[in-house]
Amino acid sequence: MKKKLFRIFIGLFLFSGLILVAMWFLRFQIAGWILEEPGRQAMMTYIARSPEPEFEKHFVAFSDDEKLLSKNSLYSANSHGKADAGPFLNAQVGWSGAEESYGKLALPIEVTDLLKTSDWYSKAKIDWEQTKIDIDWMKKLHEFDHWSYDLHPPHFGPDADYVLVMSPLPNYSQLTQWAKIRLLKGRDDHDMKNAVRDVEQLARLIMSTDNLVAAMTATAIQGIVGIATGTTAAFAPAREAAKRYFFAQQVLTDIRLSNTAFEKGMKFQVGLCTRIGESILTHLMARRIVQPHFPAEFARFDKLVRDTESTCRPSYLRRAWADPNFQGMFKPGKDIFAEVSRMSLKGEGEEAHESAPELPFKVMTIEHLEAHPKVGSAVIFIVLGIAEPNWFRRYEEKP
Repeated sequence: MKKKLFRIFIGLFLFSGLILVAMWFLRFQIAGWILEEPGRQAMMTYIARSPEPEFEKHFVAFSDDEKLLSKNSLYSANSHGKADAGPFLNAQVGWSGAEESYGKLALPIEVTDLLKTSDWYSKAKIDWEQTKIDIDWMKKLHEFDHWSYDLHPPHFGPDADYVLVMSPLPNYSQLTQWAKIRLLKGRDDHDMKNAVRDVEQLARLIMSTDNLVAAMTATAIQGIVGIATGTTAAFAPAREAAKRYFFAQQVLTDIRLSNTAFEKGMKFQVGLCTRIGESILTHLMARRIVQPHFPAEFARFDKLVRDTESTCRPSYLRRAWADPNFQGMFKPGKDIFAEVSRMSLKGEGEEAHESAPELPFKVMTIEHLEAHPKVGSAVIFIVLGIAEPNWFRRYEEKP
């Protein structure tokens, strides 16, 4: 009797082991079966939340903002040019993101403190001889007509391969400080004409870097010029319009738009290159998973990217978009959950990385999601549906 019970126990043990092994090898198929319906619902919810109704609702106000901004040369649709400031400016500026540094343009803290107050232009006093602040680099800016920062050293080149959300950006806030410095120097030298000229050229080059942060920085620098020249009130409507317009315009390339709405959106030329740059970033994140669900929509965006090659400057993002094998947000073979954890701990030092708690999922790579579309779709569309921005929020807040 004991032997029989023992054999039954061993049989059950082996059978359970086989079940567990089978479940391990079939874990993604099982997850796909479980997630198929939630994934389908997540995709339908994502589609149902298309920004098209909001675009139609705010179309007139959006059009009015574009008309106002089109009168300002800063917001030209064309960021392409013949003289790239990249090799020169990249060697000067500080950087943020994956490669943080202050560069040659680092300013003494006692100077930056003077620039933080609302009355900086009337109250800030700088001892130019003692601080040895040199503004000559700003005079050289007039030799250039665009800035492809992401095609040149020290952080970019032919072999650059950054996780998109971690790629370096110029330290735009540092350049805003230099705009104030240049205007203060013009004030003290009684040469505001050349000071304004240099600062406006800096704003144009920043704008040509084709991203939302750059557009808002360039807009802020125009506001700084307004403070120094007493024209703040005249520029205020354009400043508010730019904040609304540039935040909302990314919906014009949303993959959920109907073809009619997409074509309607293409008539807006102000900020075109900024819009495409931001949209490439968004669409690249999960292109390999999402594109099979929206092939025609990705194709029309791809055509837009190609059609604007002579209008918008070359960039790292455009090069990545042209590569069908570009990995997007995650590197091949890398655990997605570990990568997300690493990104969230950015800036907390290596000790924080080493002491970070382990995630409950052992390994989930982009290849796993591609090989098991049901799992991939569920994960991606659930993520896409979480905390999606209300792009037209500023239009709803408009008085």
